[in-house]
Amino acid sequence: MAPALEASTAPAAFMFPGGGAQYVGMARGLTAHAPVFRETLVQCLGLVTDRDLASAIWPAANDAAAAARLEAPSWGLPALFAVEYALARQWMAWGVEPAALIGHSMGEYTAACLAGVMTV
Repeated sequence: MAPALEASTAPAAFMFPGGGAQYVGMARGLTAHAPVFRETLVQCLGLVTDRDLASAIWPAANDAAAAARLEAPSWGLPALFAVEYALARQWMAWGVEPAALIGHSMGEYTAACLAGVMTV
């Protein structure tokens, strides 16, 4: 039996990776089961109007072309930002408020948006 989780008052830091952390199929489970994550992700992906990022993240089949698209910065970085931002919003909806935000490369933009430095 798993141990019971207890509430904590310890501060949380949200840390976001940069390009290279993205991969085909990322966040599939969260998209299916976490409503705030899904809604925020759809909103972010919808801001990119010149390409279908969702088809690269979740191709219909095992698609090497989708993986190659995600390796290109013009595809991979906006996809990574959208997933990072949506994940942070989901944690916040669960009641986890970050005391600190930090990121590397594209993750810096995610942290800046969450801190209110700039808009999505």
